[in-house]
Amino acid sequence: MKKVPKKAITRKGFTSHISMYELNRELSTHISTALKQPLHVYRYSSPCVCIISADLWARMNSLNSYVPVNHVLAGLRSEIDAELIKRCKDLYALADRCVSGANLPLVIRAWVLQILHSFNHAELVRTRLVHDMLWRWFVGCEGQSDCLPDETLFVQDMALVSADPNVIDVIYHCLNDNPLLKGGSSELRPNLGLLQSLYAKHFGRNITDADGDEAKWKSPFSTAAYWDMEGFADTRNVVFIGTGTDIFSVLPSVSVNGALSKPLPGQPTATVVDILSKK
Repeated sequence: MKKVPKKAITRKGFTSHISMYELNRELSTHISTALKQPLHVYRYSSPCVCIISADLWARMNSLNSYVPVNHVLAGLRSEIDAELIKRCKDLYALADRCVSGANLPLVIRAWVLQILHSFNHAELVRTRLVHDMLWRWFVGCEGQSDCLPDETLFVQDMALVSADPNVIDVIYHCLNDNPLLKGGSSELRPNLGLLQSLYAKHFGRNITDADGDEAKWKSPFSTAAYWDMEGFADTRNVVFIGTGTDIFSVLPSVSVNGALSKPLPGQPTATVVDILSKK
């Protein structure tokens, strides 16, 4: 008489479980069970592995459920991705210089998050990616279980992309006059002064030369949006022009083209320019 395979032990509301011996002997039968519900494999009376269908795992691991409908980051990512595709030839050489193992678009989007939230250091972005699933989705992780790059190497890559003229050009044109950011989202504190300074530095526009009544240099965002930003003491928003991943000194009551009275931590005395008060 043909032996009937032993069915996996099941209880209502619980996943199934079987022994290693049963798994080896009746694999196809238990795979069928796993297609319906997760199946734990026990070894020496303790859970060893869990068999789960690919469709169920994809749903459980997906980051899409963490993206609110019509969220500003969703719109921004679509626009940034479209520009990165257009400029892929310009960015090809930069991708080879990344050392963290993360793909270049992921690193660029992480730098965008630093700009959008005015974080002082790139390390803060890497730290938040550990627990913020919306941020993971924005940078381009495929699932909750994706491993993040080494922090030191990832921060190094962010510094690399923030100093690249092609990346600055792409992100400047995506963010500088973007209607999605003009709504004054309570979640975002974009440091557009930093982005404008980097763009001017690399593309020959000297924002300190725009003196007098004919000067056209103005932020596309209202000063009120900047007043609320952490560390901004008043309407005098001063940006130190340097590298792109260290926030540039935000100090009140500093004259245009004036020198800092004391050097920034780890930096020599630097020239500062007032972005918003220029008229």
